[in-house]
Amino acid sequence: MVAMRRMAAYGVALACLGGCGRGSGGSGGNAGSAQCPGVGGTSGTGGMALGGAGGTGGAAGGSAGGGGMATGGASGAPAARGNLQWAEAIAECATCTAPAIRLAQDVAVVPDESDDFVVVGTFAETALIAGAQTLTSAGNDDAFVARFHGDGSLVWARREGGTSRDTATRVIGLTDGSVIVSGTISGNPVFGAGEPNETTFTGDPTASTMDNCLYLARLGAEGDLLWVQQACSTQTGTTRVDGLSVARDGTFYVTGSFAGQIVLGPSTSAAVTLTAASSPPYTSFLARFQNNGVPVWGEALQDVGFTDASAMAGGGVAVSFALSGTPSVQLGNGTATDVPAGGQTGLARFDASGALQWASFIVAGGGGGARVAATNIAAGLTPGQGVTIAGVLQDAQATFAPGTAQATSITVTPTGNATGAFDPFIAHYGDDGQLVWVRRQGGPAQEEPSALAATADGGVVMTGLFGVLGPTPGATPPTMAVFGPGEAHETTLAEVGQVDGFVVRFDSTGSVLWAKREGGAQAGVPGLLTPAAVAVYPDASSINVGNASGQVVFGENEPRQRTLDLGQFGAAYAARLSP
Repeated sequence: MVAMRRMAAYGVALACLGGCGRGSGGSGGNAGSAQCPGVGGTSGTGGMALGGAGGTGGAAGGSAGGGGMATGGASGAPAARGNLQWAEAIAECATCTAPAIRLAQDVAVVPDESDDFVVVGTFAETALIAGAQTLTSAGNDDAFVARFHGDGSLVWARREGGTSRDTATRVIGLTDGSVIVSGTISGNPVFGAGEPNETTFTGDPTASTMDNCLYLARLGAEGDLLWVQQACSTQTGTTRVDGLSVARDGTFYVTGSFAGQIVLGPSTSAAVTLTAASSPPYTSFLARFQNNGVPVWGEALQDVGFTDASAMAGGGVAVSFALSGTPSVQLGNGTATDVPAGGQTGLARFDASGALQWASFIVAGGGGGARVAATNIAAGLTPGQGVTIAGVLQDAQATFAPGTAQATSITVTPTGNATGAFDPFIAHYGDDGQLVWVRRQGGPAQEEPSALAATADGGVVMTGLFGVLGPTPGATPPTMAVFGPGEAHETTLAEVGQVDGFVVRFDSTGSVLWAKREGGAQAGVPGLLTPAAVAVYPDASSINVGNASGQVVFGENEPRQRTLDLGQFGAAYAARLSP
């Protein structure tokens, strides 16, 4: 889910090109940019495996992307950790006269051994996808879905929607190569135009207007529409999908926000009706669906909002959330859970039937401007690996798991900037909800996470942005972001563009393995880059996507350094990094 939209809701003014990225995404926010996977090895590079890290050794003359001996020399050594494999512009607005801020918003690796990945987003007017296919909006904003091979080449792209505003904000992949896409709809949108399962939504009797509706759709491996369901609120408010995560059995979990009353799966025999007892944006829902779009169950979560969800390997789902300030919250089943004084955010685990198993909170101290928000969540890929959250501190000291023996406090790094101090954090909890460790990241720059994805070894990859996030971007001298302070792989990144991106990999203990900057600057059109989402392959290589404008650099000072000139109005990008 995208962290940027969430923190904006907490009063943080972000002068960023993108607005909705994985980790805090919402249907109505600005879209993050798209990210593309990297290509194979270049000539003279040995040891390149499809989807793996490129080799750096071997004599000149080795075949492009070859995996054996380089001609005339020894086979290459594995690529350096976190090095760029490739970076490309994957979506551009061909006719825009204003910044293209709503391109890609989420990315998912397709778990079908194809090495493919899928990007979703929102566009207006005309979008050029990977320089190969043009999509034209039906009138206002439309959703797009695009599938790519692991080397960044386009497989297919399609548009969904109608003459009003329609978005795509979340995507997950299923083992048969199909994908589940979610977003928001308005007016009379059309899905699967001209196909056997073409569906037009003309309104819903449970909704006051079609502007209060979200959708879930499943597309086949070739992009064909398999089914689509809408869900509409009875009151005007924020209706969206925040979190989307697939379980091992092929069912999937959805979290989001609604107002008044909402009906999930209204055209099915198992429709679920939920009623809000609190005000938007602090009424959320959690639901489990079969992969045919039929609800299994749904629960209203009262006085919590801005959720993210991640299916637990051992069953059930973990959810992160923001708190409204009430002394208690209802996390399903109508049962009140007390919130400690100063509690601003938290996480909870629910079992496969939707019953609450545990909840843990984070409290903020440091004055009236103090804020702490858990914006992203990633469960381990193996039972027993627990769950990791990422978030941001603003002018605050935060205490995790208050009142327990594991309680831990961290404090934001002072910056002296008028716009305040922001630091990212990651925290890890066991399957039983006990806090295991907390790590503060950051330095003089203002940093915010955008997305989080788990690796098979129990670690995570986090992406986000850093710089001066407010009315004075592009500070001089450059601001610095520090990752892994005091650790063996401590890394300092210097802001070059107006706002730059970071990608960081952590091991299972929370220690930094590597950290990379993405971004740059261009005379007359200062580079601006805002990450939106990240997804991880089984080999721990990662795809990150986002928005950028001006001239931006990926893999700086690396063998495959890539500079993209994305112009004044910007484009969506994708980059693939080695493990």
